[in-house]
Amino acid sequence: MRIFKIGEYHGNVIHSQQVDGVHFAITRRKRGETVPEHMHNHAAIRSLVSGDHHFIDTDGNIRKSLPSAWYYSEPNQIHSHEACQTDIVSVGIQFQAEEFPRPFVATNTVLRGTTAEFAFSLLEHHLSNPRSTSPDVLMSIFDLLRATLADEGQEATVNAPAWLVRLKQNLDAQFLNPLNVESLSQEIGIHPSHMARAFRSEYGQTVTSYVRDRRLEWSLDAIKNSQEKLGNIAIKAGFADQAHFSREFKKRYGHAPSIYR
Repeated sequence: MRIFKIGEYHGNVIHSQQVDGVHFAITRRKRGETVPEHMHNHAAIRSLVSGDHHFIDTDGNIRKSLPSAWYYSEPNQIHSHEACQTDIVSVGIQFQAEEFPRPFVATNTVLRGTTAEFAFSLLEHHLSNPRSTSPDVLMSIFDLLRATLADEGQEATVNAPAWLVRLKQNLDAQFLNPLNVESLSQEIGIHPSHMARAFRSEYGQTVTSYVRDRRLEWSLDAIKNSQEKLGNIAIKAGFADQAHFSREFKKRYGHAPSIYR
């Protein structure tokens, strides 16, 4: 069984670089290509930029990679990759786990937020327009993603007031509960309007959209890892009905929930 060391990748490397022990690479694999059982001696976060791909997790379950959804991989886990359904392009950031805190997330989706989304949109654009791509552009994208990674293990940025940190912690712990902005503001002792403005300024989205994203991430995990009916998952996730859930899910992931069953 092959052990990949930090800085080593499977697939054809389009671009790679490293700064202060953090390695960044964009790789391409051809349709039908597989990767036999192997292990990485480092932690990584990765995402599919384009194509259709499945991988096998440590429990032997076949998982479908979602374009623009990020996945965190623990070091020293054995896994393999199924044959690519199409040509695929993926991006990954490798690092030693002890150098960065594990991303604090409810599911395996990481690097969310406006900075990561902007970096990813740039990456998609430049990879689909090779003539406009340059090492300098890719280096800038890497810097954006690396900055996002550095913040992922933190509860909040250093400038965030304590009440805002506490609000985000409450949302992360209670996102499946009914959302009541008035009650939240009373709980932390901040006026609702000020609370809403501060949260959006600090985290790049409204309280409502943040909770919706956490619910959708939880739902995706539930769909992939349980046999529960989609309607039940929709209700548990706080959506009015399955139709509403399906609309929001497709907006976020680009496909109907049923495709991940």
